[in-house]
Amino acid sequence: MFSRLRMIILGLIFTAYFFIPIVFALDLNLPLPPGAVKISEKNYEFGLKKSLMKRYESSWDKNKLILFYKKEFKKLGWMDKGNEIFIKDDNMVALQVNPKKNVKGRTGFIVAVSKMITADGVLAMHKKNPDKLKFMPVYPGSEQLFLQDLPSGVAGIYKVTGTAKEAGFLYKAGMLNYGWSLSSEKSVNDKTKLMFHKGESETCEIVLADNSVTKGETPSLNITTISITYHVQEKIRIKR
Repeated sequence: MFSRLRMIILGLIFTAYFFIPIVFALDLNLPLPPGAVKISEKNYEFGLKKSLMKRYESSWDKNKLILFYKKEFKKLGWMDKGNEIFIKDDNMVALQVNPKKNVKGRTGFIVAVSKMITADGVLAMHKKNPDKLKFMPVYPGSEQLFLQDLPSGVAGIYKVTGTAKEAGFLYKAGMLNYGWSLSSEKSVNDKTKLMFHKGESETCEIVLADNSVTKGETPSLNITTISITYHVQEKIRIKR
C-alpha cells in the first residue's frame, strides 16, 4: 500500500513539475517585447516558497505577445510545455496575458519567474488533516498530499477512501454552496474532470482519478486521488 501511494505521489509530482508554476524565486534576463512597459515587480511568498512576479503593459494583442515569447524562448533554448509555460534546466517561466486590451488600448501581461520545486518539497506538504479552503469544500476524511498557492490561484492534490463517482457527487453538490456553477464534466478511462466557474474571473478544475487497490482475492480498496486547480484571472492576492 505504501509503495503504491508513493508511486501515486511521484506521478503527481511529475505532473506538477511540468504543468504547475511552482516556485523558489529567481531573476532571469528574459526577452521583452519592444515598447513594453513594466508596471510593477514584486516577490510573493507562499509559505517557504517564493515567486518573482513582473507585470507589464504592451500595445500588442494577446496572440502577438504569446507568439513573441514562443519564438524568443525557443531561440534561447527554453522548452515550451504548453499553457504559456516555459522550462529550461530547473527554471520555469509562466506567462499570463489578459485576453482583452484595457481602456488605454494596451494589453496587460504577467511574467512569473521561478525554480521548480523538488520532490522533497512536495512531500513536505503532505498532511493527514488538510488545510481548510475558503473557495471550495474539502472532501471529508481526505489526506492532503500537496497544496500550493500560485500567483493566480491554488493547486492541490488529495487522497480519499472512496470511489471517484462518490467524490464527484459530493463536489457537484458542495460547490453550489460556494457559489460555483458546473461548466463541463468529462470522463476518460479512470479519470473524471469537472470544470466549475464563478463570475467572469474564477475557475476551478477538479480531476478525480481512480487508484483502487486489489490484493489477491481480497476486496479492492477504493482510493481516489483528487487534483484541484483554482484560478483567478488577473488577480494576485490569494485567499485561502
